[in-house]
Amino acid sequence: MKRPAASLAPVAVLLFALVPTAMAQPAKIARPGDFPDRPLRLVAGFPPGGVSDTLARIIGVQLGEHKNQRIVVDARLGAGGMLAMELTANATPDGYTIYLAQPGAVISRLSSNKPSVDPLVALAPVGMLGTSPTVLVVNPSLSVSNIKELIAYANSRPEGLFFGSSGTGTGNHLSGELLHVAGNARLVHVAYKGASANTMR
Repeated sequence: MKRPAASLAPVAVLLFALVPTAMAQPAKIARPGDFPDRPLRLVAGFPPGGVSDTLARIIGVQLGEHKNQRIVVDARLGAGGMLAMELTANATPDGYTIYLAQPGAVISRLSSNKPSVDPLVALAPVGMLGTSPTVLVVNPSLSVSNIKELIAYANSRPEGLFFGSSGTGTGNHLSGELLHVAGNARLVHVAYKGASANTMR
């Protein structure tokens, strides 16, 4: 059983639903009064079992009941949610494709010299679904109980301490990098395909 070593203060994961900007243009939809007249696609960029996937399925059911239409959850994994964002940005701008985003989607425009998609230009936010704190936990076998001891342990290892994240540019990746820089800790990032595969050793 894992136990918390400390909370990484105020870092939060924000979830947004985003759609192509043209959704706001009724002219793109033949009969606005009939919208939606076919299933909508909710694109999530992380694998089953993680926050995005779980939230997408919960929201998908509720949105489907509200709109009296089926919502298809489309998991497009890879690049910290970037592949899902690119798919949404390149979809027909008719309002039928919705993207469930995490901070990495917006951070991508800062972490890349030439991002393939600028989410602030290609997509329009329609709502925030929730927030989640970032919490640092360690395996009890590590025998550390606070951040100071964790940093000392990491710095005592020639190879440093590996920490996992749900992908490059995601909130938990940047939280680890913050600890690495601000705490002068010897930490090495390992990017996983999603939170459900995330680990620390």
